[in-house]
Amino acid sequence: MEDFLEEMNGPSTLWGKIGEVPVLVHYKAVKHMTMRMRADKPWLEVSAPYGMPKARILKFLQEHQDWMEKARARLDAKVPRTPLHYYESGDTLPVWGKNVT
Repeated sequence: MEDFLEEMNGPSTLWGKIGEVPVLVHYKAVKHMTMRMRADKPWLEVSAPYGMPKARILKFLQEHQDWMEKARARLDAKVPRTPLHYYESGDTLPVWGKNVT
């Protein structure tokens, strides 16, 4: 699969995948790009300065792909995580105590 980043919920957030790692990018009033991997979330969170080109962010993430995969493996070994569930048409899901289709 090819690495990608695309806009999500407007121009201030990007969502994508680098290798096997899902990535969520937020544009913020910061000076430098930062990455953090949390045990309670199955994706990498990135803060990038406003106006930073998407291509620059993608290149940065591709350069740090080894770190991302090692960090995910290290966190998975410490805290077991339930995988994301993608709902499909016809699936039932609980909403406020009632199952909805």
